[in-house]
Amino acid sequence: MNMQSFIAAGQKYGACTFRHVIWIATSVGISLTVTLPTRAASDAAVVTSWGRVSEPSSPPVCKQIQATLTPRNGSLDSVDSAALDSRPDQDRIQSAIDGCAAGQAVQLVKGTGDNSAFLSGPLQLKSGVTLWVDEGVTLFASRNPKDYDNGKGTCGVTTVANQDACSALISAKNTRASGVIGKGVIDGRGGSLLTSGANANLRSWWDLVYQKTLSNAYQQKPRLIQVSGGTDFVIHGLTLQNAPDFNIVTDGVTGVTVWGIKILTPSRVYTVEGYRCPIGSTPDQKTPGTCFTPETVKNT
Repeated sequence: MNMQSFIAAGQKYGACTFRHVIWIATSVGISLTVTLPTRAASDAAVVTSWGRVSEPSSPPVCKQIQATLTPRNGSLDSVDSAALDSRPDQDRIQSAIDGCAAGQAVQLVKGTGDNSAFLSGPLQLKSGVTLWVDEGVTLFASRNPKDYDNGKGTCGVTTVANQDACSALISAKNTRASGVIGKGVIDGRGGSLLTSGANANLRSWWDLVYQKTLSNAYQQKPRLIQVSGGTDFVIHGLTLQNAPDFNIVTDGVTGVTVWGIKILTPSRVYTVEGYRCPIGSTPDQKTPGTCFTPETVKNT
């Protein structure tokens, strides 16, 4: 199913459930909202060829984790300018996931004051456990390529062959009844400068994307959510924005429910109203780009 079909299905049904392989690429310049019907939740269901699918319910919470970071104008770039500061929340989130029993969720919530942000590298979901990003909370992705490198040593650069060198921000492999839910935001920070490797402080993930339009090179960059194998995965209510690569990729999964999500790229952090970027600010005119449009990040 392509993005146009996904939008049409969302407008028609208010939800989408997929049984086979689905690639949801970044919908650049489109705020995609799958709107639920304005009726009782018990009636908000979709009748499919494999049965009736209802809006997913939220599991009980096994552990709440409070945010300790405060975004500035929707950005955390002031927090992790040094590569060593790239993933301060990863270990505590992963530890909570690992310690959570099946059928429960790890919930990311606001902390004291204006603390509403988490900053993490790759997270691995386990079977039966859900990651819940609460309303008003943003889970920001690390912009340090070394955090995502899966052993090939080329995450964050372009290569002559497609190496799949980067792990996703959130991965699930052969899980059952896991998911990512909530009314919060997951921000891939595609337009922020990288902080390690050959392109440190020289290019963003999206600058790498534009390089590909000029050559046959492959850009090595992370997806937001990767689900491989398993059954009954749920993505519900979230806003996914500024993905370096595809927002959601599922492969070989039986039963994927995607309900009420929004996809937005680029957000206002990386562009201006109406995408009216100043002359000389976009990656087709300079590197690194300082303002992005749908056209200059459309291959993510």
